[in-house]
Amino acid sequence: MTGLVAVTLPALVAAANGTGPVTGSATLTLPKTGVAAAGTVSGGAPVLLTYGDPELLVANWIVATLDIPARADPDMRADYWADAPVAHVQRGQGFGTAPLSLDDVTLDIDVFGARADHVRDAAHRIWMAMLMQLPLTTFGNGIFVKHVSAISAPVWSPDPSAKRRSAAYRVILHGVVSQPPSP
Repeated sequence: MTGLVAVTLPALVAAANGTGPVTGSATLTLPKTGVAAAGTVSGGAPVLLTYGDPELLVANWIVATLDIPARADPDMRADYWADAPVAHVQRGQGFGTAPLSLDDVTLDIDVFGARADHVRDAAHRIWMAMLMQLPLTTFGNGIFVKHVSAISAPVWSPDPSAKRRSAAYRVILHGVVSQPPSP
């Protein structure tokens, strides 16, 4: 067991009433680790903070929950969806507030495939699961999904190489700064 340490960080968020920056600092209690990637705490004990990437979390959740292949890479082979539809999860332009404790992210999820009926079915299953199952999910690293809404429901998008349905979702996560799992 590594124990807990209190980490003092400079205040990086605007005041709740929007009138200006918060002054001073904030203290977080985090598990102590053996690598100093984010700084040190009083007494020199190192602390490692990792970022819970919403693209990877949701892509892996789609695979585990719906058994639909999903990718979060920026590039995909043109033939990746030859056998079955595949979801492509990418962070879109969005809100991006307070990344030390909360992430308010727009996720663009495209479903590619060779057959329109398979693509339509996979996109609809993802849409329903995003709205009905993902909220209140806690991932293995402790990140908690507070809210999910569809910015745009799945629609056909032009793509000369495949059938494609595109949708955008707003996902609000808590606990975005997390400790990696112990080996």
